[in-house]
Amino acid sequence: MKNIQPKSRTLLLIIAMTAILPLFTNAQHFHPEQFDVDHNIHTGDAGMLSLVADKYLMELNETNLLTVRINWVNPGDDSEIPQQYDYRFADDARAPWKITKWEILEGGGTLTEGPDHYYASYSSPSTMPAKKYATIAVTLMPQDPTKPKVQLLQTIYFADNDNVFYYNCPGYGVNKEKYVITGNGGGLVSPNSISSTQKAMQAGNAAQRAQLEALQKKLEEVNKTAKQTGEEKNMDIDLMTSNIKAIYTKTEDQDFTTIQLQGKVVAMENGQPSTKKRDYFITLTFPGQAPGTYKIKSKDIISASVSVYESPLMKVCGCAYDPSRDPKGAPECSGGIITITKYDNKIGGYIEGTVLANIEGAIGQQVIFGDLDGKFKVKLAKN
Repeated sequence: MKNIQPKSRTLLLIIAMTAILPLFTNAQHFHPEQFDVDHNIHTGDAGMLSLVADKYLMELNETNLLTVRINWVNPGDDSEIPQQYDYRFADDARAPWKITKWEILEGGGTLTEGPDHYYASYSSPSTMPAKKYATIAVTLMPQDPTKPKVQLLQTIYFADNDNVFYYNCPGYGVNKEKYVITGNGGGLVSPNSISSTQKAMQAGNAAQRAQLEALQKKLEEVNKTAKQTGEEKNMDIDLMTSNIKAIYTKTEDQDFTTIQLQGKVVAMENGQPSTKKRDYFITLTFPGQAPGTYKIKSKDIISASVSVYESPLMKVCGCAYDPSRDPKGAPECSGGIITITKYDNKIGGYIEGTVLANIEGAIGQQVIFGDLDGKFKVKLAKN
């Protein structure tokens, strides 16, 4: 839809993004001078308008940024790669259309417009809507009476996962990655290994089956002993060996809870679905065993860190600090907040909450920064 040439000013153009998303992978930032220069070359009539979201898949209670964009192409050269810009003019009077209204057509949530209506912040609902998506619309009115009113639509799909984190640390090559972490069940002897052993027993000869049977009994004894030992020490061995867990520790000096999450799958990168695999570890600590808000950099026991393994290096980014111990040696990270909304302090009880933190790492002597934003729901493995 390169040339928008209406026959009537009452024409309503509905431009759906689904079919043209591949065009919008290299958006430029807002540079009004260059924007106006290109507008002089191509004119607004040779442009394709779109409504672009930072993320097209959102969790519940999450925020997103939506921006009106324009792709200018040269009508005389179909081979030219479109240039994309935020739809903002240095002189608003020269804009072919004026953004007048943002609205949520369906799906719920809240929408907050930015200055001059050029963009909007969208917050997804707290409960899953029936259709599991929302449709956002923005209306542009023509300043030239011969042009049509334009309405741009964008669909945002919703997910509701227990453990979701967004991690951005460009210095480590991590670009707005989303991690959805699911539990592996833990356990010293997994159901998969037992199933594999049973298949091997059926396929082997009598001597091999006898050996496998003896090995399986030993493994079952080890597992049973480990669980009994764990119960004596007030821990669940299956949860302790899981990739998602919380551990409570109490010493003479302090008591604190550590939340540990480990994953391998990168669900999204830069707002787009990803097939990337990497090992990552997220660790959060806070004092005690109670719901509350815990400010990072107020005590060194309150901390957040992310470790990403890329052979042969473990790239760590974190933030923790106790001003009473070293008032002049504060790290450069801004810290943040760990919020615990639920703490069921029994083995197997759930701990739920969120984290929002600015954390720091290093490449040689250079300090680099990352941001961690996420929510969690983990079971208490040790009390």
